[in-house]
Amino acid sequence: MATTLEIVRGISQAAANAYDGSHNERYSLDGEERTIGLKREEGDPINDSRVVDGFAVRFDGNLLCINYQSDIRLKEVYSGDIETETEEMIQNIADFLKKEYKKVTGNSLSLTAEGDVKVLVQNTSRVRVFVNAHRY
Repeated sequence: MATTLEIVRGISQAAANAYDGSHNERYSLDGEERTIGLKREEGDPINDSRVVDGFAVRFDGNLLCINYQSDIRLKEVYSGDIETETEEMIQNIADFLKKEYKKVTGNSLSLTAEGDVKVLVQNTSRVRVFVNAHRY
């Protein structure tokens, strides 16, 4: 059985392996492709225009909090259900963390969602908005 410190270190390393550019084997350090499911993975990270989105993890007591942030167009907010899309993105991140944790430590990780996804949408201009979401 792993100690709490070993679990925290494994999750931290799994999250660190999701740096921007790791989805393309040409830019990763070990030559391995890692797809998370983020919008920034579409296209080439050097040649194409960049999509700003990413995630972070933090620990609140015995809970793991996954934070997701993205910069999107205002019409994308009104065209669809932003909460469902954000919930799917956080689920993709959780699946990636489980898979990467297994590679790093050799042990499995189980994450159970607690509560609903909290989404905050703020406008930065008349065209773009900034989305912040988190789930425990």
